[in-house]
Amino acid sequence: MALEDITRRIVSAAQQEADALLSQAQQRADDLKREAAERLAHEIVSAEQRAVEEAAARHARLTATAQLEGRKQELAARRALVSSAVDQALARLAKADEETYAAFLLGILLQAPFEGEADILVSAKDRDLLQRRLSHFQRELDRAGRGLTLRPSPETREIDGGFVLRQGRIEYNASLAAIKRFREHDLRAAANEALFGEDA
Repeated sequence: MALEDITRRIVSAAQQEADALLSQAQQRADDLKREAAERLAHEIVSAEQRAVEEAAARHARLTATAQLEGRKQELAARRALVSSAVDQALARLAKADEETYAAFLLGILLQAPFEGEADILVSAKDRDLLQRRLSHFQRELDRAGRGLTLRPSPETREIDGGFVLRQGRIEYNASLAAIKRFREHDLRAAANEALFGEDA
């Protein structure tokens, strides 16, 4: 074999080996590119999914916050409306015709916690009404077996309506303002029922 043939064989073998290495390197490069592309696609999908989940969670939080704020505003508006209705009802009661107002006063008198004699104090504007209705109030108290005897006081009170009962140093304040303050829950419940058809 001539040197030329040996050289050609060596070059040919080296070329084949180089071609094989290049082919392997190209295959490896293609595999790495494919893996990188798959990883990138997976990361993009994961990032999109996380973004969608985070957006959905944020939307849910914002929606819940908006609903809560809306509910708070609705309740505040309802409370204001109920409070206004109670105030208007008591104001109308104070200005009602004598028959209606006297029936209201009698209803409160029948619930008064006193027995025995008690002074009844009213506003200056209700003094004449008390004089006209006192005997009727007393008859109804006696009929109900309340054991309460009313004495009209020469004193008056600066109250918006209603009365104050006094036995010695103990007073029972049944003015409209006191009724509103101490029976507010019942009054609000009644107004809420009338306005919205539901309990407070």
